[in-house]
Amino acid sequence: MEIMWHELSDNPKMCEAFFYQSPSLHSIELHSINFDRNGPSAKISFVLPVPPQRIPVKLKNGDFNSVFFEISFFPLCSIELTDWQENMNVSIELSGQKNSIVLVVRKQPEKQPCIRLMARCFRFEKISPYLKQSCK
Repeated sequence: MEIMWHELSDNPKMCEAFFYQSPSLHSIELHSINFDRNGPSAKISFVLPVPPQRIPVKLKNGDFNSVFFEISFFPLCSIELTDWQENMNVSIELSGQKNSIVLVVRKQPEKQPCIRLMARCFRFEKISPYLKQSCK
């Protein structure tokens, strides 16, 4: 059985509170990537354009069409950043290799890698239902 990407995290149950299975990481809107010398670590935030499959009781009355994620990677082993723009429509690949996590971010539709990082582990810092407004 293939491992789902969220199961590679230190805290997979946080994602399972909103999804029955790992959501697809294609066609997402990358908001930010921040680096911290402590760790050293990196934190990425993005919006997944699908509604949550599960909504916590306290949020049941909300209007949501997407999910906001904030994920930390630590300690960083390597990082490559080849492109950054104001609007980043990307797909993300997460895989585990020999005591490390590899994150590859590919720009859409070109599919060119623009970020690649390797860390020992990752964890979900924040997951929340989100109402994405369309710009007109």
